[in-house]
Amino acid sequence: MLALMLATSAFAAPVRAALGTTVTLPRKVVEPGEPMMVYLAMQNRTDQRLYFEEHADGPCFVKKFVTLEMSPEAVPKPVPESCPFKSRAVMPGEVLDFVVSLNEIFELTADRYQQVKVTWKDGGPETYSRVTETAGPIQVLPPFFSERVKKGDVIFLPNKNTLTFLRHEWKPSTVKGDPPQLTIHFKLQLRGEGEEEKSVTIAADKQHQFRLDGYLFDVGAFQFDQWMVFRGWESAW
Repeated sequence: MLALMLATSAFAAPVRAALGTTVTLPRKVVEPGEPMMVYLAMQNRTDQRLYFEEHADGPCFVKKFVTLEMSPEAVPKPVPESCPFKSRAVMPGEVLDFVVSLNEIFELTADRYQQVKVTWKDGGPETYSRVTETAGPIQVLPPFFSERVKKGDVIFLPNKNTLTFLRHEWKPSTVKGDPPQLTIHFKLQLRGEGEEEKSVTIAADKQHQFRLDGYLFDVGAFQFDQWMVFRGWESAW
């Protein structure tokens, strides 16, 4: 259904594919036992309303739209036999996306994976901006810090510096149709060298992690400008 409906758009605008695709890892480092996730998105880059199958779970979304491969190779779980869906209208510029748990697609046993390979189905370059994409690597590692922090809380870093959570701020997304992004403000106290304010911006589904002062940090659940679940890793990709 998708390939048929996009054929007209592809001939009308051959300079670029009808769908702009995105593949990212919300978390490139996870704790032992934590699911590994991949964010998959398709943006309608035509000037027409398109209709897509909207699925309620990750394995059915994958079955319809993409082929996933892991490196090193992972054993795939059985593909769902039946995938009920409803038709969803996607307007020009709008995005159809899904955060898929790789643990629902594969038997994941290794501590780290070099990459996730994504091949988009139902079309070629005229349909998808990139037919095959890769994301990774993913690493499994215990964090040095994992707590819920409130405004004003101080986090002591292994290098003897400290990080103070100051406030949250919403900022409009730079991508049409995407939700606002969360900006987090910190005070970084450098041991013996004074302090400076730092800020980072994350996108709720696409990106939970960032680097600051040589460490990788992760934002989980949060209450805006009140608290957030915060983790830090000392050694990561």
